[in-house]
Amino acid sequence: MPIPASPMTRANIPNLLELGVRRTYFNEYELYGRQYETLYNMNVSKKRTETDVMLAGVSTFQPKVEGDSPFFDAGAQAWTKAYTALTWALGIELSEEGIEDDLYNYYSRMGGELGRAAYYTREIEAMTPFNDLASTIYTAGGTNYTLLQTNQFRIDGGTWSNKLATPADLSIESLETLLIQWRTGMLDQRGRKMLVPPAVLLVGPSDEWIAKRILMSEKRPESNFNDPNVVRTERNLRVHVSDFMTDDGRWFILAPKGDTGLQYNDRRPNTMRRRDDSRTGNQLMIGSYRESHGLSHVYGLLGSS
Repeated sequence: MPIPASPMTRANIPNLLELGVRRTYFNEYELYGRQYETLYNMNVSKKRTETDVMLAGVSTFQPKVEGDSPFFDAGAQAWTKAYTALTWALGIELSEEGIEDDLYNYYSRMGGELGRAAYYTREIEAMTPFNDLASTIYTAGGTNYTLLQTNQFRIDGGTWSNKLATPADLSIESLETLLIQWRTGMLDQRGRKMLVPPAVLLVGPSDEWIAKRILMSEKRPESNFNDPNVVRTERNLRVHVSDFMTDDGRWFILAPKGDTGLQYNDRRPNTMRRRDDSRTGNQLMIGSYRESHGLSHVYGLLGSS
């Protein structure tokens, strides 16, 4: 939350107005890198609302009686997903006297701090679909669907599941179970199995070490037997640790991001405006950006809540 003081005056930095301070500490440590860009398909947005459409193909072939016409099928639109850009902003007002009397350039570095805060906010917000599993991802047939469900929508009236039937902590056994479900249970809008390769094991910080032991061990982990670790050799998953996942008990398997519905639409990149207030002489710094993000569909994403 903002420190309740506007404008930012000399009272905020009394020790920086005098000589003799040995060292000041500010922005000494790097923030986490742009983790969300690894997961999302990054798009340049050119309008207020971007719309994606989920389409359905045809079913399987049917037996045909000699002399008769074949069964005729048709494609259709399953649902649409609209992304409307939000504006995110934060401002700082610096007093004229504070800028003049600051001996350690603290005020001049506040512009860079706004940029850091912008990227940190992007990281937090990009993980919202994974942190809020009750939120609506898409709406089809008048029903709202969440990220993980046992009855995801199919236009042919059937359903499919992208959720581990019995939630479980990450282990070699639970990972194998979800990989089997990945291969046998991911069905398209007409009930056909989808051959999408798994690529990423997404976990929170508390599951980082178990995830890496599972995927890096040559022998089957957590076992007294000398079995080979076939998950490692046959699936070649890589671990992605999200420092912004609020519930570390959750874990997900994702396809290569181009095969997922994760979309990040950058309407306007981080920008900063500076101007002087003619009435007070104070300097105003306002950082802002516009974006929308979410999932157009949940194919290529399975998980345990």
